[in-house]
Amino acid sequence: MTKAYLRVYEEAPHSKLRNLRAIRARFRLSPLNFRFYAEHRWLVGQVLYERSRELAEQGDFDLAAVAARTSLRICPTSYIRVQKFSHLLKMLVRFSRKSKR
Repeated sequence: MTKAYLRVYEEAPHSKLRNLRAIRARFRLSPLNFRFYAEHRWLVGQVLYERSRELAEQGDFDLAAVAARTSLRICPTSYIRVQKFSHLLKMLVRFSRKSKR
């Protein structure tokens, strides 16, 4: 049975070219390629972080938490700074308290 299972994966119609393109695309948006990362991820993450702070100041903590989580998912390297990380934690704590009610 194991051999049959492995054969299914070996015979699957995966294109090596498609895999190579996927690897290139992932590398292009990774922090290892800083220029593309800065253009496509870092800037977007920064804008979302700033919007999260603005929403929190306005009292809309639900949307602020969503923006902060999205910013973290898009640009996790920006949360190395303590100030940004503390904002993220505050938003997550407020959001989790409200969702438990």
